[in-house]
Amino acid sequence: VVTIEEKIVFVLRVLVKSLRFDAPVKFNSLFSKTTSRSDKVACFLAVLELVKAGRISVSHDGEDDYRITLNREKKEAEDNAEVL
Repeated sequence: VVTIEEKIVFVLRVLVKSLRFDAPVKFNSLFSKTTSRSDKVACFLAVLELVKAGRISVSHDGEDDYRITLNREKKEAEDNAEVL
C-alpha cells in the first residue's frame, strides 16, 4: 500500500528534477511509473493535494495532455519563512 504522502514526495521530486532539465512534466507521465490501481489513485490524490496547497499548477497544454509545474514562488516564500 502506497500512502499519499509518499506520492506527494514522488511528484515533487519529479518536478524538481524537471527544473534541472527545463522539461515540462506531462500529467500522464506521472502515472507511467505506477503499477497498481492503488498506486495510481494515491498519485492522483497527491496531485490534488499539491494543487490545493498551491505548490503545483496544472494546465492544459493544447494537446491531449496536461502540464504540471512547480509553483516556485510559493516554495521560495515558505523557505524564507522557515529561515525567519
